[in-house]
Amino acid sequence: MKYVVTICMAFQLLASGVFAGDSFDAIKERLARDGCHGFEFLSLIESEVFDQVDSADGAAYISSDGKYHIVAGEDIYLYDLISTYSYSESSGQVIVEKADSAAPAGDGLSFVLNLDRYYETSHLVKNQYRLIRTDSSASEYPDSMIVTIDATEMMLNQLEYYDVNEELNLIIILEQEYEGDCDTSR
Repeated sequence: MKYVVTICMAFQLLASGVFAGDSFDAIKERLARDGCHGFEFLSLIESEVFDQVDSADGAAYISSDGKYHIVAGEDIYLYDLISTYSYSESSGQVIVEKADSAAPAGDGLSFVLNLDRYYETSHLVKNQYRLIRTDSSASEYPDSMIVTIDATEMMLNQLEYYDVNEELNLIIILEQEYEGDCDTSR
């Protein structure tokens, strides 16, 4: 009887991991669909050096072909597959650059559409996963991160990673939407 209970518990744990994994797999598949994805988010950057936390509300509109329009606080980033445009309200400065196809400037969120392309996923706890970057050509993306999902809403909940300055970055997804046909005015 003891073995039956142990085996049932093992299957139960395995099944819960499989179903949780299936939720994240389904979310990643949804994010990889052709079309456009919109996100509203809160970005928090914790600097131990300066002993402060910077926060900014943001919105991103990202197409499956790589184009994006991202607003983070007072900064705006636009990528049209040819050039990147960045605007800083505080300085009133617009910068236009020929795009680096590997990762255009301001590309702080668009990689989420291709998580399986860049990362290997392992399950941590319910609705939380560790992603380790496997694509060495994508060195501008975080080398690892912890992703939390909302399995009920079938959406990303939070991304947590350290940037190149070893500052903790939290991106809290407030809303997530999908459009099969992209709104070209955006």
